[in-house]
Amino acid sequence: MVLPQELIEAIKQRAAAQNLSITAYVANLVRRDLGRPAQHDPVELAQQLHLLQQRVERLELRSSASVDLL
Repeated sequence: MVLPQELIEAIKQRAAAQNLSITAYVANLVRRDLGRPAQHDPVELAQQLHLLQQRVERLELRSSASVDLL
């Protein structure tokens, strides 16, 4: 498939803005156009999971500090 360079640059920017790989971004567009559900990028999901794990760890630390004060 050959696309104009300005379209490729726009795709790269939009994918980056959505924290998606270019492949995941374009695949989701095609799926949506075909009426199929979008699929998440495994790298994005792993990053989100990591962030959630960090948040849980911080909450657990705060919670144990609060219990220690009581």
